[in-house]
Amino acid sequence: MRRFLLRLAIGFAAAGLVLLAAALLIPPPTADRIVDDATIAAGDKARGAYVAAAAGCASCHTDARADLPALSGGAALRSPFGDFYPPNITPDRATGIGAWRGADFVRAMTDGLSPAGAHYYPAFPYTHYAAMSDSDLADLWAWLRDVPPVTRRTPPHDLSFPFSVRPLLALWKHLSGRPPTPPAPQLADAAADRPATTDASDAVLLARGRYLGEVLGHCAACHTPRGLLGGYGGTALAGTRNGPGGDPVPAITAAALADWSQGDLLFFFDTGLQPDGDAAGGDMALVIRNTLSRLSDGDQRALAVWLKTGN
Repeated sequence: MRRFLLRLAIGFAAAGLVLLAAALLIPPPTADRIVDDATIAAGDKARGAYVAAAAGCASCHTDARADLPALSGGAALRSPFGDFYPPNITPDRATGIGAWRGADFVRAMTDGLSPAGAHYYPAFPYTHYAAMSDSDLADLWAWLRDVPPVTRRTPPHDLSFPFSVRPLLALWKHLSGRPPTPPAPQLADAAADRPATTDASDAVLLARGRYLGEVLGHCAACHTPRGLLGGYGGTALAGTRNGPGGDPVPAITAAALADWSQGDLLFFFDTGLQPDGDAAGGDMALVIRNTLSRLSDGDQRALAVWLKTGN
């Protein structure tokens, strides 16, 4: 029995070494996004504040329950793999992103890599942000550089083995991660414009809504089932029993929202109240407060059109 257990342990160790070697030797898929220095330096910080709201930055990177400063690091994000701690993204040079260059920011947002080349965990939804337009990336970068710096070092992630071995994320990007891709033309065109107007055509609203839902809002990150390794493992937006914090997350497919009118969705975006009178709670309440209620009327309508007809 002891020999069997010893052989089993050696086998697991050997397999782990093989996986680690593969992760170190095989380059991960990348978006290969290049945003020239002039573009990233010419962002509009006022518009960047809107992009930040649409992208949900404050909901993850601010620990509102502990009344900590905005963007100085979020509360623990509980998951089956352990606890993730969203980092400080204020321009503090020691504990935030104040020492980053514009190229570092683009690389993080599109390839999930730190300035030093370390892989970010997909709890940071870079696989969605990879499809952001150049103008949105530049505007968001301009806004982030202008927010008040806060000196606050967040705790390291507390993950179980083998998920705690960060180099394995290179292999994960091949096996389970949806490779980051440049924005599809229709998404880039919709993103380059200002927020949608309420009288825009249905085609424009659908394109803009898809960009808001699939890219900036990264709805799938919470509302799509995940497999054993954390990659998407089921029908998009079909809901999951094991969402953030272990709480169930409902389906938001067009079929699941068949009984919701467009007006119901717009009212929900502003108030968090559902047609049956129930109110959004937990993390969704933060999304209502920090993102959905702050969208323009046109963008709220665009998102509703996409949810009802386009996903």
